[in-house]
Amino acid sequence: MSKLANAYAKFRDGWLKTLRNTWFVGPYAKPGGCLTPTEASHEWCKHMQNVAYKELQMIEYQTPRFVVTNFATAENDKNVTLGLTTWACTEVDGVVVDPQKFVYDKTCTKKAARRQKETMHRIARRIDNDWIVIPILSLFLRWATSKTAKEFDVPITQNVDHEANLTFELEIDMVQAGTQMQCLRDNGGGHIGLIEIDTPRMPVLQFANKDTGTPMHLAITRFEKMNALRVGNRLIDPIHGNSMSGKRRVNVLDVELTMFLLWNWYTDQGHAAAFEAVVYGFMKKFRAEVAEQKEKTKEAVYDAVLQNMDLDDLVAEIEGTGPNTAKTNEKTGK
Repeated sequence: MSKLANAYAKFRDGWLKTLRNTWFVGPYAKPGGCLTPTEASHEWCKHMQNVAYKELQMIEYQTPRFVVTNFATAENDKNVTLGLTTWACTEVDGVVVDPQKFVYDKTCTKKAARRQKETMHRIARRIDNDWIVIPILSLFLRWATSKTAKEFDVPITQNVDHEANLTFELEIDMVQAGTQMQCLRDNGGGHIGLIEIDTPRMPVLQFANKDTGTPMHLAITRFEKMNALRVGNRLIDPIHGNSMSGKRRVNVLDVELTMFLLWNWYTDQGHAAAFEAVVYGFMKKFRAEVAEQKEKTKEAVYDAVLQNMDLDDLVAEIEGTGPNTAKTNEKTGK
């Protein structure tokens, strides 16, 4: 516990702090440079989720490495308790990147439409990558929607007991995890939140045993939980980006602690440098997307004003003789 707590303290005071300071420069250091809740809408966050999976692919699991040769549903089969979808699969060399080649039409009893192939490929491509992509996306969304660039940490006087004190404080915090979780629920984490959900029902993969030829059934995911975004009061499906509805067991996750666990995993694998480089690259792309979204919002507001403005009034405003111009002159004393 002490070793992990010390690693977390160094992570916050080291790489994470540097990353945050890099983010909060230029326009992003001012309240006006941040996205408003209206700008960081469900649709825009869904778009950014797609961008994130694409930009972070170098640190994702490289899947799928199989093609679907047939698929069937047991929804109406009275011999099963739950309706399940089964994909008959064949392993291939390398990653299948083309959704249209993911489903092999010649062997399928039921032909898949183009959109269905894309959906099936997206499930196979993104499942088990949600725990990598969503925390990173959530971190930048948090920063992009924050109102001020406050100091990340209050500087602590360095002394021989520095790490020991941090360890002690973090261990006390971990003992009080229940209180922290309730605090996170009560103070929902602003407009953007990181949550953990039960993995929805996924297809069962059927492979032929190489020795006997008998069917082997495997789960498409290795995990019972998935990471997902909360945007406002809506939960975003981590695979397709749709709004999730219905009763669902949800756990609130701390964004920075989850980022640390992810970073620590790559560090233990000897890939910390690659992880950090990819995250910095994603940050550059993310900032460009933020700037584009703010520009689109300005244009949309301007268009709405034009649509509601009489043509004569518009000409008058341009010539400086309109009613709004008079109000402006009155304020400025001209």
